[in-house]
Amino acid sequence: HLVRWCGASENWHRIHYDNAFAVEHDKLPGPLINGSLKQQFLARFLRQWATPHGWVWRLKIEFRAMNVAG
Repeated sequence: HLVRWCGASENWHRIHYDNAFAVEHDKLPGPLINGSLKQQFLARFLRQWATPHGWVWRLKIEFRAMNVAG
């Protein structure tokens, strides 16, 4: 999913899909999940939860910390 999302969003920074690069080069605990992917997952979850009789009026998202794959 992470590589496909990088392609769809044209964000090819290796910290999002290359474990060795993220850990060794950028000293991260692992590949980071794209913020826009997290936003999409949340919007889709809310849309599926609200249907068939409801709908999502507004969604506000704040990115307060990094999420590591796995």
